[in-house]
Formats: sequence, structure tokens, C-alpha cells
Amino acid sequence: MSRGYCLVPKRIIDNNLEIKYIYREQPDSKDDSGWRFFEGKESDDFVKNSDNMGLYDIETILEKDPSIPSYIKYLTENIAFEKVDGEWKFIYEDTTPENERAYFKDAISDKYFDFRSSLLEIKLPWNGETFYVVATHYAILYYIPYPMNWFGVSLPSICFIKGYFTKSELEDFYKRLEQKEQQNKIDSEIIKSKIEIVYKQLLLLPNIDSIMGEHYNLKVIDLDCFHINFSVEKNMYCITKYKDNKPYFRYEKNEDNSFEKYYSEKAEDIVNKIKEIFDIK
Repeated sequence: MSRGYCLVPKRIIDNNLEIKYIYREQPDSKDDSGWRFFEGKESDDFVKNSDNMGLYDIETILEKDPSIPSYIKYLTENIAFEKVDGEWKFIYEDTTPENERAYFKDAISDKYFDFRSSLLEIKLPWNGETFYVVATHYAILYYIPYPMNWFGVSLPSICFIKGYFTKSELEDFYKRLEQKEQQNKIDSEIIKSKIEIVYKQLLLLPNIDSIMGEHYNLKVIDLDCFHINFSVEKNMYCITKYKDNKPYFRYEKNEDNSFEKYYSEKAEDIVNKIKEIFDIK
């Protein structure tokens, strides 16, 4: 999947020159990644001359130079990196006072900012609170008492690059998290009602108990999580939530145990798909 195009001087591609300076700016279009790659020697006049610049898929550039951090294609902040002595350095100016910065610290090695660690310690200097985070390669998985990446709510990705977050960034995270939790409550009622409609229609199918088998009768495992699970001949079937509050039907293929998914907002479509699979008249 392409992450969009980027701007690169044509001479870098034509002459296989080394990229030493990259930055991201506001994208010009939805297909623009916003990233710009340079040798670091280009003048303003050179860059302004469109004949000197080319459009390339960002994946192509990252493959050309594996030293460039591949995670940059996921970033949405306007930031820059420079290659110094063979290593990419993050360029960032921050006037935030030191006593308002909370650093990611390796709880095992006692070093700062090492995402190869599985356990990071974070201490909030403004109130003394200490908590621990499970993390891997620029991805925060858990934050106690709240996750830092939870249902689409997370600290800005730039925090994980610079190695710390500020008091204002954390306050903004909490605010967005509260808003998301409120929206989730509304969404939960919507999807719950849709799943219940599917469930009730399945119970009306002829001979449904005998088709599903005595041991694996169709049942709602947990409506709070919106799952309807059942198993037939060791194959697993699941009806659950999809993005945009659409139910989807997931079923296991016999030949390789992989899953296929069937999406529909209409309960009738999902019920008809199950009837087709089990040859229910």
C-alpha cells in the first residue's frame, strides 16, 4: 500500500547520490506524503526550479536507502531529520522547560529513550507520578492507568521520536481520550442493536440447533463486546464489530485455516451468507 509520493531532486535518482537531509511539510494533496528528500547541498533557487525535482513513491525512496527510518511514512507532523556521520538525527527545537518534560526511560537499563526495551518508566516531573509502559519500536502499547494508544487516541508520534512528552501534550491526550470514550458509548449502543438483530434472525433459521450441533449451539459470547461465536466441524465463525459500526461475519476456510471476512450493514445479508455456507433452505 502506497503512502503517497514525495519530492526528490532528479539528480539523486539519476546519479544514485546519497540522501542526507529530509523534512516533512504540509502536503499539497491527498496523494502527497509531504516528505522532501535532499542531498543537503541544494540551494533555494535549485529547489524552486521544478525541472530539477521529481515525484516518486515514498516506498521507492525508502527501499533505495534503507538507512532512512521507515516509520517516517506514518508520521503526520512537519519535522526534519539530518544524516550525521552515517546516522539520522532528529532536528527539533523545543522551548519547553525541562521540568515540564516527561522522558521515556528504560526501567531495566536505566537509560533514556530505548524502544528496544519492553518496559519503560515514565515520571511526571510536575507532580511526581511514576508509571510504566510496555513499548516496542516507536509504538506505545500500554500506559498505566490509561493506554497512550487507545482506540485511535494517542500521544503525538513526535513524542516517541524526541523521547519525551510535555505537560500540555499529556493534558491534550486526556482531553481527546475523554471525548473518544463518550463517542464510544454512543457507538456501542448502535452496534449492539445491529448485532442483536443478526442474532435474533439467526435463531429463526430452520433447524439451526441441529446444524450448529449440540455442543456448539449458536450463542452470544459477550454482547458487551458484540461477538456472536459458534463452531461447526472445528471451523470457527464470528459475527462482530467493524469500523464505522458495521457488523461483519468472519469465517474460517477449510483448506488452510485462514479467515475470510464478509462485510455488510444489513443483517439480512449476513444471515443469507450463513444460509449459503450451510446450505440452509
